Amino acid sequence: CSSALDSNNRYICVLCSTLSSILKSEYESLVVDTESRILRRDDAFVGRGSFVPVSSVRAIFAKWDAPLKALELFGDRLEQQSGWPPGPLIDLLLERAGSGVHTVSSLFSRVSIAVLRVF
Repeated sequence: CSSALDSNNRYICVLCSTLSSILKSEYESLVVDTESRILRRDDAFVGRGSFVPVSSVRAIFAKWDAPLKALELFGDRLEQQSGWPPGPLIDLLLERAGSGVHTVSSLFSRVSIAVLRVF
């Protein structure tokens, strides 16, 4: 992002930086916490001290299914055109923030607020 000399790149940089921050603080911390609980042989994960049912781990990460899929679709949409002027980019973010799924809506709302601050 340090090379974001034109204004359009600045908005994409803020978008990426905000997404990175959210994923690091929420998703990565969930990964680390889950890993730690497994290594400590937490009763919620380790059945009878010898194995970790995939269903237990899957259940922990299920809340990220919708947001990660939404991010994948959003990335696909961004790649469909080169150069995103701020207006259409903000419109796209706000459209995605209107999702009926709370976790998706929250994610895109936070990103759109960050991009709007630059605008």
